Amino acid sequence: MKRIIYLILLALTAYVAGMFRSLPLLVLFAAGAVSAVVLAVLPHIAKKRITAEFQQKTITAAENETVCCKIKITVGSRLPTGRIKLRFRISYGDGKRCTHSEYVQPGQKEAELRLVPEYCGLLTVTLDRLKVFDPLMIFPAAKTINDRSEIAVLPADIAVKINADNYGNAPEDSDSDLSSDIRGEVYGEIRQVREYRDGDPLRHIHCNISARKDEFYVKEFESEPQRNIGFLLDMSSKEKPGAKQRSAVYKTLYSIVAGLMTSGISVTLFCGSESIQLRSTAQLRNVLCGLYKKEFPDTPQTDCELKLNTFGELYYRGSLVRKFEPDNISEQLINSEISL
Repeated sequence: MKRIIYLILLALTAYVAGMFRSLPLLVLFAAGAVSAVVLAVLPHIAKKRITAEFQQKTITAAENETVCCKIKITVGSRLPTGRIKLRFRISYGDGKRCTHSEYVQPGQKEAELRLVPEYCGLLTVTLDRLKVFDPLMIFPAAKTINDRSEIAVLPADIAVKINADNYGNAPEDSDSDLSSDIRGEVYGEIRQVREYRDGDPLRHIHCNISARKDEFYVKEFESEPQRNIGFLLDMSSKEKPGAKQRSAVYKTLYSIVAGLMTSGISVTLFCGSESIQLRSTAQLRNVLCGLYKKEFPDTPQTDCELKLNTFGELYYRGSLVRKFEPDNISEQLINSEISL
């Protein structure tokens, strides 16, 4: 708008100077025309010596918390310039993008872009262009940058309540030194078989020996059994979910795994062709950061007790337990209870 007004005033000055044959107005018009040329050329020369880039290429942030992206501005020219306009494109990788602009004052060496991520996932911020203005902010000169920073947005720390009192009963007919429960409880080596005592877990009764001796005998292990469950994250849907739906899936995965760990159950996560043994929520956060950057076109042929797909449907042993909707997902997770 400033440029249009300036050019209109310049044209009116030329018109009036010619109409009234006024020498002062003619000089004013000439000075204005020369100034316009100088002001238009200045940014084009200065932009060649100006660069901008993100100081951090990868950032980890929490959902709905402010994250600050810092941009380093390098000005290698001494020519007088006005403000610099930075244009950003922000996307979750689902094809939808929004544009945001920030202005940098002359002499400023650092700029900040503050964002509040709405969804979990990989938020990509691209600094695609900068504009250099002349001192009067009339004539700009654009320059393509295409520098990128990725923000891994992690879920809030919510753990789904897991009722696992009946999960992990030992097999009753195993005579091997290393036994494994069909429900996921993994046992160490059997140290000895002894007579049953009050308080011994019934699931540790050795059925074969008890039947032969006509009294109860139980197995003692070298170490306490550790319960483990297989969890399949099925991201192979032909219909690519949007950012909101993917965010709900990641939050559901995190909350269920956190709930299982709180109940003393470790998790083996299967996704794509990978299997990952999870033992802490800190490890799960690192795994999520890796999952954000991957695509999983094929469903692994793995028979897991738990399965979560891209539609938020949670299955336990092939039966649908619950479908988590993307709307109000945090409230759903807080109020949910899953029995194994």
